[in-house]
Amino acid sequence: MQRLPSYISDIRRHPRWAAILLLGRFVPARDVARGIASITKPARAIPETTSDALSRMKISEAVRELRDAGICTGLTLPKTTVAAIRDFAETTPCYGNLDRRQPFLAAEHDAAERRYDRRILVAHFLDRTLDCPAVREVAQNRWLHSVATGYFRAAPTLLDTRLWWSFPTSTPDQAELAIASQDAFHFDLDDWKQLKFFFYITDVGMEAGPHRFVRGSHARRPLSHQFSMFVGRSDEEITKVYGTRAIQTLTGPAGSGFAEDPFGYHTGTRVQSGRRLILEVSYGISNLTMKPGSH
Repeated sequence: MQRLPSYISDIRRHPRWAAILLLGRFVPARDVARGIASITKPARAIPETTSDALSRMKISEAVRELRDAGICTGLTLPKTTVAAIRDFAETTPCYGNLDRRQPFLAAEHDAAERRYDRRILVAHFLDRTLDCPAVREVAQNRWLHSVATGYFRAAPTLLDTRLWWSFPTSTPDQAELAIASQDAFHFDLDDWKQLKFFFYITDVGMEAGPHRFVRGSHARRPLSHQFSMFVGRSDEEITKVYGTRAIQTLTGPAGSGFAEDPFGYHTGTRVQSGRRLILEVSYGISNLTMKPGSH
C-alpha cells in the first residue's frame, strides 16, 4: 500500500476519481463506462492512413493488435525528435523521486544522491515536460490521437504527457521499487479506459530497465484479482495465471516505441547500468485530467 497517500491526495483533488478507484478494477464496469463514452463523446470518422513519422502500420491494424493483446509495438520517433528531447532532458533539471525539493541534472545523479542523502531511482520533469517543443509535437500527433479514438470507439482526452529518467542505484528496497513502478507488476486506475504511448529516448537493452507487459491481461482478469483492492501482483502470480510466454519484455534502440492499455499488468524494470529516458503520452475517455505521479 505504498501508494495509499498518493491515492488519498488524488481523491481530494478529484473526488470523482474515487469511483474509478473502487469500480475501475472490474472489467464489466469498465466496459459500461466505455460504452457510455461512445454515446456521450462520439468519435469522428478515423482516416485510414499511415504515418511515416511514427509508424507504417495502419490505424486499424494498430487498434486490432491493441484489442487482441493490449499492446502494439513497432512505433518509431524521427531521429531529430529523439535528439531534441534528449538534449532537453540533459540540460533541464529533473526532480528526484517526484520531489520538487530535489532538482538536479541527469549527469549529476550520483552527486544528487549524496546531496539529498537518499536513493534516486527515477526523476521526472513534471510540469517542465511540455517546455520541450519536440515533446509537444509528439503529444499532438494525429496518428496517436486516431489510434486512441479507434481503440476507445469514443473521442479521447489527452490525460498526461510525462518524461522521466530511470537510474541505477544501490540496493533499493521493495517500497522504493514499487513507488518507482519497477520490478512490480501492476495495473493503472487513472481512468475508465486508457491508452498509453511510450517512446525510448535512450537505447534500452536488458540491463537498461526495459518495460514488461503481460499480453492479454487487459481483457482477461481473474475474479480474485478484480475483487482485490491491490493493483500489484507478484511474478509468481502473473506466471501462474497467464504463463511465461505472455510476458513481453520490450527492448529497443532510442526512438523505438509501443502503445499499451495500462489496465493490463505491466512494470518497468530496475536499471542495472547506464540510464533510461522515456516519454509517455496518455489518453483516456473521461474529463479527469489526472496526474497521479508514477501510478
